[in-house]
Amino acid sequence: MEDVKRMLEALRGEMKSGFAKLNVERVEEVERRLGTLEDRVDYLENQSRRNNIVIYGVPEEGRESWEDSEDIVRRVVYQIGIELEYRDIERAHRVGRWGNPKRPIVCKLAHYKIKTMILRYAKYLRGTGIGISEYYSERVRKERDFLKPRMMEARRQGHYAVLHFDKLVVDGRVVLREELEHRR
Repeated sequence: MEDVKRMLEALRGEMKSGFAKLNVERVEEVERRLGTLEDRVDYLENQSRRNNIVIYGVPEEGRESWEDSEDIVRRVVYQIGIELEYRDIERAHRVGRWGNPKRPIVCKLAHYKIKTMILRYAKYLRGTGIGISEYYSERVRKERDFLKPRMMEARRQGHYAVLHFDKLVVDGRVVLREELEHRR
């Protein structure tokens, strides 16, 4: 990160000292390094969320404490047949702008195995208005938002289609974003 900052400062210095011509190769190198750093930060952010779930559709009644949010998580997860103990939840809290009556609850679980078990049984909440999913970084959420309609279209056409992290898999083959954008 420091290298990129130094390179940007050097470019600014060149611009201020009257060099009208920017070194295109240096700019491209800075952009490449910045992209690499953004990828690394995103990877680390997703790793830090590895044990997190998000619960949608639970109405909020007044100001909830973290303990209240934890109790709600326990009640929702109990509906799918899983009983969470106090030590199974590291923290739980609402996210989003205050005033939204159904702000999602983000829950950090103590163990990845608990998370996978909850996600496996979350399908039993269908029809209740409540949903549970993984909690990804903003970049991954945006990519999934782009891919989800394409996944649904592939399913309507009779294909087996799923989202794996930030990739669309149709009939066992990863479909590249470039292919999807080309079809538009």
